Amino acid sequence: MPEADREVWALQEGSEISENEVIIRIKARFASFGLYETSMLGTLTSCSSWATAAHKCVTAASGIPVVSFASRAVHPSVAGQVDYSAYVGGCSAVSSLIGGK
Repeated sequence: MPEADREVWALQEGSEISENEVIIRIKARFASFGLYETSMLGTLTSCSSWATAAHKCVTAASGIPVVSFASRAVHPSVAGQVDYSAYVGGCSAVSSLIGGK
């Protein structure tokens, strides 16, 4: 997306979100980012879902450290994303090397 003629606003990473809440707003010509819309939506949907699931596990564990092994159940190209999302969701450790960076 070109730096000029655009505005991007997003919630801070790790913020709790609620249903139908706007989490990112892009003000720009659609042609400058439309090609990436599906990828951005898929990434936001997947990562927020993984972080939410991790947060629910951490809450249910009531202080017991939770380690995410979710990267074992996803395609290797998204293993880092799922582990990072689990960390953002509150897990104390993750199972992949790339997710631990």
